[in-house]
Amino acid sequence: MDTINQTDLVASPDGEDKLGQPMINVVRVSRFGNFELFLLPGFRERTFPGSDGRLRSGMWVDTDNPVYESAAQEDHVDGALRWSNIVGDFDVGLHYFRGTNREPGMVLSVDGDGNSVLLPYYEQMDQVGLDLQYTKEAWLLKLEAIGREASSDCYSAMVGGFEYTLYGIGGSSIDAGILAEGHFDSRGSNALTPLNKDLFVGTRLSWNDSADTALVAGGFVDLDNESIFARIEYERRIGSHHKIEL
Repeated sequence: MDTINQTDLVASPDGEDKLGQPMINVVRVSRFGNFELFLLPGFRERTFPGSDGRLRSGMWVDTDNPVYESAAQEDHVDGALRWSNIVGDFDVGLHYFRGTNREPGMVLSVDGDGNSVLLPYYEQMDQVGLDLQYTKEAWLLKLEAIGREASSDCYSAMVGGFEYTLYGIGGSSIDAGILAEGHFDSRGSNALTPLNKDLFVGTRLSWNDSADTALVAGGFVDLDNESIFARIEYERRIGSHHKIEL
């Protein structure tokens, strides 16, 4: 759903770290919800690890020679509209985006030394999306869905699931969240993400202490080939000036 902000794959290979985006954001708050307009000048290219970087693909991504569908290249001005509101126990949002796709395709090429490299290709796209959350006591039910149209492909993708929180485990200050979600991408094996038909199950532990200690652990199961990808994240502040993330 985070279409506006570019992903920074140098800072972290998990895709959660983002680059900032120059923008003009106008918000209209009313009893019918929040209406937002985004004007986005100055496109930022996705960062990839260098030839000696990790973790990277088998072939190096040459970020010095990107390819654009638009003749304006990185100067193309993008735009987005978003409406969000709270309706009873539901948080709902709708958006429309038109502009340069932040997720590049890859074009096979050869560099000056005759080595095979990948060139990032940024095409123009239109995207509509829905984000929905239902909150009821300790339950959170969530859904995110998009439909995207570009010259190379038209597809839809979604992720939906729930989180149930157990508060004060064993009389302690620790809260435990039970997480489950499913991922779907209509492109199947041609998707640029590995989460095209997968199930995630995991837990989130929050110690609720002064160091803001937290742990998230779980596993992704690919429903096509039954492969499993496990993931653990731990973070904690150390004193007033440092933080550790594992």
